[in-house]
Amino acid sequence: MIKRVLQNAVWMLLILCASYTGYSQSSSHIQVTGTVISGESKLPLQAVSVVVKGTRKSVTTDSAGRFQIEMEKGQVLEFLYVGFKAQALKINHSETVFISMALNAAGTDEVVVIGYGSRKKTHLTGAVSKITNDNLWQIPVSRADLALQGKMAGVSVTTTDAQSGAAPTIQIRGANSVTAGTNPLIVIDGYPVPTDLSAIDMYDVESIEVLKDAASAAIYGSRGGNGVILITTKSGKTGKGKLSINISSGIKEVVRKVPLYNLEGWKQFVGADNNGIIPAEITTAEKFNADTHAQDIIFRQVHYTNAQLAASGGTNTFKYYLSGTVTKDDGVMLGNNYKKAGLKAAFTAKVDPRVTIDFGLTPTYTVFYNVPASVQEALRTLPPWMPVYHNDTSSKYTGMPVGSIANQRDFSANYNPNYTGGVNLASTTTNSPLEQLNGTTDRTTQVRNITNFDVKVDISNYLSFKSSVGFLWSETTRDFFQRSWAQAEVALDGEAYARSTTKALLSTTRLLDFSN
Repeated sequence: MIKRVLQNAVWMLLILCASYTGYSQSSSHIQVTGTVISGESKLPLQAVSVVVKGTRKSVTTDSAGRFQIEMEKGQVLEFLYVGFKAQALKINHSETVFISMALNAAGTDEVVVIGYGSRKKTHLTGAVSKITNDNLWQIPVSRADLALQGKMAGVSVTTTDAQSGAAPTIQIRGANSVTAGTNPLIVIDGYPVPTDLSAIDMYDVESIEVLKDAASAAIYGSRGGNGVILITTKSGKTGKGKLSINISSGIKEVVRKVPLYNLEGWKQFVGADNNGIIPAEITTAEKFNADTHAQDIIFRQVHYTNAQLAASGGTNTFKYYLSGTVTKDDGVMLGNNYKKAGLKAAFTAKVDPRVTIDFGLTPTYTVFYNVPASVQEALRTLPPWMPVYHNDTSSKYTGMPVGSIANQRDFSANYNPNYTGGVNLASTTTNSPLEQLNGTTDRTTQVRNITNFDVKVDISNYLSFKSSVGFLWSETTRDFFQRSWAQAEVALDGEAYARSTTKALLSTTRLLDFSN
């Protein structure tokens, strides 16, 4: 009897504690209502984001500017609206608040480059976007155009080739042409570049403007039909000389590989779908005792390094900016490598109170190694039963040397007379992608230089004359060599024919572009 009374007392005590705790927790919840208006027009603001700071709880104001939200005591409410200054308010008890939001006028006096000149944002009527290089240089990419992904409204930067050093596709407000190209015009320091953005490094970029509509891009004629990207590079500033060093480094690897079956998993899948009956092809493949991890060989862990050394400074009559950059960016797929070295020099001299001369040059040297097989092709031709390299067991059945790259045709008597496995397993004669990767060299080397020379004469306080001269020189060399046994569709009609199908290509393209 006493034991039962004690048990009931304990249970009542626990219930009371839980009730008190629940009451304490619920009492900390408060409800806040309010109205948000514009400080200038005194009209209610609709769709203002009202966020409990540090949480995911948020609501938006209705057409009358009203809102209602639950929160904890002592939390902070944030009011966010495009074009208005953000506000924050700490709430300690249930109440009704009244928020007046002020317009954010920051940036209206900002100068925007629009072609051959510049203009204040407040006087600009065309569709122009601008982004300054405050922290874009911190993005670990080997090309300046890759740093623009997702940074500018109306500008689509799409990676269509995953290889390191490959140029992305840039479109401004969608594809503007059906039969012609869709790439926008690139203008670097006033010089229209007939190539892409690989000529510069993001470390050396001051700002980027994008001309989106016909009115803004009309100054460049038909070349500006797909939009214009204006790049302004860094230059020297008046003041004490500065020396800066920027280094970024990291590791790249495939985070999530394609989920492919191994032989045991494939056997279970086929058996479950075939009433437990295992085909002779699978039992034959089990003889080879192969560990098939092709993705571990095709994909690799690589390093990325980008280093820059820059010096700048100047006086009222002479300014300078010097920069050197080295980039090493290997691809995660075997055989893909990208290296780049570049210089940037910019000088501004005021030779007379009314005459200013600007001179700049940007030489670059790049080496790009292309892979001959795509990821899809590499994984398609490596079945789960086949070893990547021949081991002692597979060599006994195929007659192929231990350690050599395995191909499907090695496991078929129709193509390999030394095969003694019994059941023919080959479904294709296509070479293993490892054969293609190890037996092919596809290297592109490019030397390029962009030179700018400007003379500006101030005729009066309201009128100036400027003459700009620029030229681009580049030399691109492609060195391609593919051995006969490395082709995707290997020749099987005899050694003499196979030897004759070795491919080699050496080409050089020179480009000289001049603008005045």
